Formats: sequence, structure tokens, C-alpha cells
Amino acid sequence: MNGLVIGYANEAIRSEAKRRGIRVVTTDEPVIAFDQTLLVGPGADVPWDLLDAGFHFLERWDAAAPLWRYGILAAHIGAPAERDRTETLTLDLRVPVYAADLLLLVRRSSSGLALIESWQQECADGADQRLAFGQWRCWMSLTSSTLAHLRDTYGDWMRDTCVHVTRSTSQDSYGQPVETWSDALTYACGLDLRGGREVRQAAQTPIILDGRVRLPLAALGVVLATHRIRVTKRYGDTLSSPLTFEIEGEPRPGPLGLVCDLRRVS
Repeated sequence: MNGLVIGYANEAIRSEAKRRGIRVVTTDEPVIAFDQTLLVGPGADVPWDLLDAGFHFLERWDAAAPLWRYGILAAHIGAPAERDRTETLTLDLRVPVYAADLLLLVRRSSSGLALIESWQQECADGADQRLAFGQWRCWMSLTSSTLAHLRDTYGDWMRDTCVHVTRSTSQDSYGQPVETWSDALTYACGLDLRGGREVRQAAQTPIILDGRVRLPLAALGVVLATHRIRVTKRYGDTLSSPLTFEIEGEPRPGPLGLVCDLRRVS
């Protein structure tokens, strides 16, 4: 059984839902009242013609939500402090945001309740709901098939191409070390050139980063801190002068990929 949960009196929604044979519960608390529930926030327009498709997603997923606006990314909204908090978890703000006022959840799993609780905590101080900071935290509690689908989806946002460059050392005839760089695998990637962030190495030497790159999780354990990345395409266009970067620090796995801090070499 599926239905709508609305947090305010709305006769227009009730009337249309009744006409379509859909149950409605009005409550101040976001509850998962039905086997498949659509939580409708204040001012949201219920996409009636898409409800069947939305509920169909819940046959495989624990949660679903439509995109808020096509082309609007997390980097475009919210206050700087909110974006910083979100980036700490997502590792990349170049991801689409969801319509937090149209949230589909299933009752069969505890993931939905965990998502709601975390989301409420993060929004308690008036944070921008569209960033849905709490939703990211709950992804790991969703089904593995859902997470795999999300990774595939966000892989489509890796519009750049890079070559993984490995390092090896040998000795010349005088016993001096010789460093050799070799091209390895090619990856789709997402390059972010918003640099200027300072980090410190183990010896407390400050390093100014030139950006970061997001790679598929398949690169985990393959791309290492001693390697380099050479970006050959930006947004699908081949660069006349490829960009080469050293990887600063250990690559960090996240929900949507492997993130590496970068410093420009050439």
C-alpha cells in the first residue's frame, strides 16, 4: 500500500489524492505511514503523473527523490559553511541536489528512518535542506544495489579524462637513483581546479594545492600518493597542452569515488 504524508493541511492535495485512490496522512512529524510513502514538504507540487514511476523505484530502493533542478549543483547553493560541511563528506560539490520536499521512502527498512533522523539533525539550525547533508550520511545504510546505482549515476558527471602515471626508480651506471614515469590506465574523472587550499606534510611543510580530482572507486589501491595524474580532456574536449599533477597525500575513498588532492607539475 502506498500513500502521501503531508505536514500541513492542503485540501487540493487531499482532493486529488482521493480522486486517484491514494491515501493521505497529515502530521507534523515526518513518518513512514505506508509501505511506500511520499513525504511532501510545504509548498511542494506533487508530480501526480510521475507517482507510479516513483513508487516503482521503491521496489528496488529504500529511498528516492527527484532532482531539484537540472544543472544546479551542490556548489551553487547554500552558505559557505554549509557547502564546506557537505564537501567534507561528499568530497566533491559538483553533484546534483535533490528535491528534499519530495522524498520517497519504504517502510520495510530502517534506512528511511535513519535518513529522516539524520536529515532533521543537520537542518535543525536552519541549514539549506536542498544540500540534504544528512542524506549523504545515510547512503551507506541503503541497499548495495542503490549505492551501486548512485555511483553509476554520478560517474556520468565525470566529464574529464586523465591518464594514471606511475613512478619507478632504478640506478644509473654511477649508482645514482633514476626516476621514471610511465603511463598506466586511463580513467574518466572530474577535475576541480579551485585551488588555494593549504595542507601540511608530515614535516609540517605547507603545501598549496591546485585542485583535486575525483576518480572511479576502481582506482582505489591502484592510484597511489607517489603517482601522478595527467588530464588529457576537459568536458570531452582534448587539451592541446595536457595538465600534469602530483598527488598530495593519500587518495581518499568516498561514497561516489576516489578523491585525490593535486599540485600542478606542468
